[in-house]
Amino acid sequence: MDKLKYVKDKIVEAVPERGNRYRHGQGGSGNQTPLYKKWMAMKRRCLNKNDKSYQRYGGRGITICDKWMDFIGFSEDMGDSFSTGLSLDRIDNTKGYSKENCRWIPLNEQSKNRTVVKLYTHNGITLNASDWDRKLGTKIGTVNARIKNYGWSIEKALTAPKMTYTGVFKDSRGKYRVEVKRNGVKHFVGRYSTLKDAKEARQDFLYNLLK
Repeated sequence: MDKLKYVKDKIVEAVPERGNRYRHGQGGSGNQTPLYKKWMAMKRRCLNKNDKSYQRYGGRGITICDKWMDFIGFSEDMGDSFSTGLSLDRIDNTKGYSKENCRWIPLNEQSKNRTVVKLYTHNGITLNASDWDRKLGTKIGTVNARIKNYGWSIEKALTAPKMTYTGVFKDSRGKYRVEVKRNGVKHFVGRYSTLKDAKEARQDFLYNLLK
């Protein structure tokens, strides 16, 4: 049973018995196993705001399932498949840590797949460009294009009304018709003899409309 710590006759915290705290035998001071270190690293990047990786994990909503908040639960799900030299990888990077969404992969494979993700903060919310697109309901790539291609400020890129494109299609005359719809207003760009000309006209129109 846990011991109770008293200060001036008041209970301030519960202090676990050493045997209970280290019942798995892998987390003793100076004697942490590789599996235990992986678990601790996962918790730091999701829960510790002072960790250098927090903004890419806990700071953007990456969570840990209830079972894995305790090392025993994590070990039950992932211990048998672990060996030294493997890294804990999330299958879907938009979801948190759980048995269903995690696997062990070689460290060198994770390094090849890892890219530097740019994060954008607005109204106290920090997400990458793709997650902002999902939150705003815009097409994936929209926020990234607004910031990098059109040079918009982060605030403008994350608050501008979304556009829907009717796009390019061939009409009854055999011409390629270009239309763009924005905020419920349809813009007719023109008709073109070739698909290449139509796409270039559409691109130029969008660039001038958005800049």
